[in-house]
Amino acid sequence: MSDSSNHFFIGGGSLIHPQVVLSAAHLPYDNMANDSLIVRLGEWNFQKNNEPTPHQDIKVKQVIYHPRFDRGQMENNYVLLILEHRAVLGETVRTICLPPSNAGEIFNDQLCYLTGWGKSVFSDQAKYQRIMKLLRMRIVEHSKCETALKNTHLGNNFTLHKSNICAGDQGIDACTGDGGSPLVCRDPTSTGNYVQVGVTSYGIGCGTHGLPGVYAAVAPAIDWINENLDKLPDQEKIATSSRLPDSTSEILSGPTTKKPLAVDPRISFNN
Repeated sequence: MSDSSNHFFIGGGSLIHPQVVLSAAHLPYDNMANDSLIVRLGEWNFQKNNEPTPHQDIKVKQVIYHPRFDRGQMENNYVLLILEHRAVLGETVRTICLPPSNAGEIFNDQLCYLTGWGKSVFSDQAKYQRIMKLLRMRIVEHSKCETALKNTHLGNNFTLHKSNICAGDQGIDACTGDGGSPLVCRDPTSTGNYVQVGVTSYGIGCGTHGLPGVYAAVAPAIDWINENLDKLPDQEKIATSSRLPDSTSEILSGPTTKKPLAVDPRISFNN
């Protein structure tokens, strides 16, 4: 999918600091030339360039992978994109709150939301969204999700890594092109703030088989995120729901590049 500037969409992400985007490490960022990877913020409709509030395109100057990222097992599927300069925050571009590192399973069975521009069905003929979609789904308990996935072609030897969480409802799931997009839930321990609990990772059939999708859980990565943000010049850390009340936001578009690439390995988990 290309926009009016002939950029090609790779995947999604979330702005967790004015100069840092959290995304999924399985996306092909390491295939990009240093000057070709761009993060687009504040996008709504990819086919128009005359929206009331213009989007922001910012080049990525550094890509930081989680040191224990395992592409084969899809474990610790986190990457930080450090932007060349800070984004201008406003009505359509804001930073998202993140959960505390000890969040555990407090979000089980919570109703949550996913945004992205991925396909709506698993098919080579299906098209990517022109306008950002919003999906509503529930968090699925880790053990229940693992059992459900064992009953697929993944087999009884499949193990759902502790760095992952699951979410989905009957017929509702992320799909090809949604990789890296944020899954957000209302924090039950706060005054109702929304926090990002997951990063879209992989799944089977885009909801057609009634299976939950798998997301990289954000809480286990908080310490690693803060360690890297401490290295920024201003040493500004991310905002958890307890640090910054009443703040809800998200990145409104994912990274783009002028070279068309495969956008999401979810296809490798589908028959």
